[in-house]
Amino acid sequence: MRQLLQTYIPGATVHGMRATFRTWAREVVRSPDDVAEVALAHSVGSKTVVAYKRTNLFDERHLLMEKWAMWLDGESEWFDSHISSEEVETEIKKRWLGPDYFIHGEEDE
Repeated sequence: MRQLLQTYIPGATVHGMRATFRTWAREVVRSPDDVAEVALAHSVGSKTVVAYKRTNLFDERHLLMEKWAMWLDGESEWFDSHISSEEVETEIKKRWLGPDYFIHGEEDE
């Protein structure tokens, strides 16, 4: 990312973008700290904790990054206080799986 950015703006860094994402993840979508940190490729915890941690939090990171994409695409209305996190996640799943999934998919269970 840094190299791509520097092709357009020599000397620029991505630290501001990463800090913006981290602040947004905490303050707007209330993402768990470990999910946001792993999304930024940070190690979370002591060496012992890291050694025993066997999850990559893939599904949680995927949802977080889809929410970030919605935010960056200007879909900030999805993050108003009157819309629940579950509603946002349902919308994301509809986009992934298509609206027909919800006619005969997990909502029937």
